[in-house]
Amino acid sequence: MKATLFLIQLLITQLCVAQSYSDIANEKSGNYSQVPTPVIGLWKVDNVSVGNEALTPTAKWFLFKPAGEYETGNGWVQNGLGTYNFDSDKQELWQAINGEADPMGAFTVSMDEETMTWRRWEEGMEVIVSLSRTKEKPLAPWDMIQGNWTIQKAEGYDKDSGELKSEYMLDPERYYLGWDRRYRKYDKNDQRIETGLWHIEAHSNWLWTISDKDNPKTGYAIEIEGDNMTWTKDGETEKLKIIFKKN
Repeated sequence: MKATLFLIQLLITQLCVAQSYSDIANEKSGNYSQVPTPVIGLWKVDNVSVGNEALTPTAKWFLFKPAGEYETGNGWVQNGLGTYNFDSDKQELWQAINGEADPMGAFTVSMDEETMTWRRWEEGMEVIVSLSRTKEKPLAPWDMIQGNWTIQKAEGYDKDSGELKSEYMLDPERYYLGWDRRYRKYDKNDQRIETGLWHIEAHSNWLWTISDKDNPKTGYAIEIEGDNMTWTKDGETEKLKIIFKKN
C-alpha cells in the first residue's frame, strides 16, 4: 500500500514539472527550442474574480523560475513554494506544492508580453485571475506601516454628508509598529503607555490593534501614502479620522 501511494505521488510530481507534448517531440527530433516558457518572471495579481464576486488578495505576486519552480507571496511575505509546468500546446498552467498537484486542476492561460490571464472552473464558478509583469514585488499595507508614526491631529466627518464637522488637536503620541506584529505606544514625553499586537487583513486595508491590557480589540480602515497615514473608524456621531506622520 505504501509503495502504491509513493508511486502515485511520484507520478503527480513528474506531471507537474514535465515538458509539454510539443517540447518532448521537438527534443526527440533534434528540433528542441531553447526559448524559455513565456510565464517565466515576476507577476503581480491585479484582479481575482470568483463568479460575480471580487476576491483580489492584497499585494499578491508569483515568481516563475526557469527550472520549473515558483514562489508566491503577499508583499514582502513569501507564503508558497512549488513547481509548475506550462503546456504550450494547450496553453495550460499546472502547479504543485510539496509534490501534490493543485486539486482544482490547471489554469487556461492567455497572455501577451506584459499581461496574463488565468481561467478555470472551481465548484461551478468561473475563476479569473488577471496578472501583469513587474520588476519589484508589490508592497502590502503591513510592509508600509512598519516604523514610527506620530499623531498629528484628528478630524470628525458627518456620517451622511461626509462633510468635515470637527478638528481635534491631539497630543503628539507616537506608535512604533514592528515587523513582528507588535506595537508600542508612547506619550508626548516619549514614555511608553501601551503595548499590544497589530494585524492587517489579507483582503482589505483593515487594521486591528489588540492591547496587552485586558485584550481590547479595535479596528480601523487605514490609508498610507508616502509618509502620511490615516486611521478611520465610525464613532457614535461622526466618522473619525486620525492622521499620522512617519518619523
